[in-house]
Amino acid sequence: MARVPQHQGQKDMYSLHSAMAQECTGIFEKKNLPDRALLEQALRTGFDENRRSTKDPGESFSATSR
Repeated sequence: MARVPQHQGQKDMYSLHSAMAQECTGIFEKKNLPDRALLEQALRTGFDENRRSTKDPGESFSATSR
Protein backbone atom coordinates (compact mmCIF):
# COMPACT_ATOMS: atom_id res chain seq x y z
CA MET A 1 0.00 0.00 0.00
CA ALA A 2 2.88 2.41 0.77
CA ARG A 3 4.24 2.11 -2.78
CA VAL A 4 0.95 2.69 -4.59
CA PRO A 5 0.48 6.47 -5.16
CA GLN A 6 -3.31 6.40 -5.09
CA HIS A 7 -3.21 5.00 -1.55
CA GLN A 8 -0.85 7.66 -0.19
CA GLY A 9 -3.74 9.95 0.80
CA GLN A 10 -5.48 7.13 2.63
CA LYS A 11 -2.24 6.23 4.41
CA ASP A 12 -1.70 9.89 5.42
CA MET A 13 -5.24 10.13 6.80
CA TYR A 14 -4.77 6.92 8.78
CA SER A 15 -1.50 8.23 10.24
CA LEU A 16 -3.16 11.50 11.23
CA HIS A 17 -6.09 9.67 12.81
CA SER A 18 -3.73 7.41 14.74
CA ALA A 19 -1.68 10.35 16.05
CA MET A 20 -4.81 12.23 17.11
CA ALA A 21 -6.21 9.16 18.88
CA GLN A 22 -2.95 8.67 20.77
CA GLU A 23 -2.91 12.32 21.83
CA CYS A 24 -6.51 12.15 23.05
CA THR A 25 -5.82 8.96 24.98
CA GLY A 26 -2.82 10.60 26.63
CA ILE A 27 -4.89 13.60 27.73
CA PHE A 28 -7.68 11.31 28.93
CA GLU A 29 -5.24 9.32 31.09
CA LYS A 30 -3.25 12.36 32.29
CA LYS A 31 -6.39 14.04 33.61
CA ASN A 32 -7.51 10.83 35.35
CA LEU A 33 -10.73 10.82 33.35
CA PRO A 34 -11.35 7.06 33.42
CA ASP A 35 -11.69 7.14 37.23
CA ARG A 36 -13.74 10.31 37.12
CA ALA A 37 -16.09 8.76 34.55
CA LEU A 38 -16.63 5.75 36.81
CA LEU A 39 -17.30 8.06 39.76
CA GLU A 40 -19.77 10.14 37.76
CA GLN A 41 -21.59 6.99 36.67
CA ALA A 42 -21.69 5.69 40.27
CA LEU A 43 -23.03 9.00 41.57
CA ARG A 44 -25.72 9.09 38.91
CA THR A 45 -26.85 5.46 39.09
CA GLY A 46 -26.08 4.63 42.74
CA PHE A 47 -24.02 1.61 41.65
CA ASP A 48 -20.34 1.11 40.91
CA GLU A 49 -18.85 -0.68 37.88
CA ASN A 50 -19.33 -4.03 39.66
CA ARG A 51 -23.05 -3.35 40.24
CA ARG A 52 -22.53 -2.82 43.97
CA SER A 53 -24.53 -0.13 45.71
CA THR A 54 -22.48 2.99 46.42
CA LYS A 55 -22.81 3.54 50.16
CA ASP A 56 -20.53 6.58 50.53
CA PRO A 57 -20.01 8.38 47.23
CA GLY A 58 -18.18 11.19 49.03
CA GLU A 59 -15.39 8.77 49.91
CA SER A 60 -14.96 7.87 46.25
CA PHE A 61 -15.03 11.52 45.30
CA SER A 62 -12.24 12.48 47.68
CA ALA A 63 -10.07 9.60 46.43
CA THR A 64 -10.67 10.49 42.78
CA SER A 65 -10.20 14.25 43.14
CA ARG A 66 -6.61 13.99 44.42
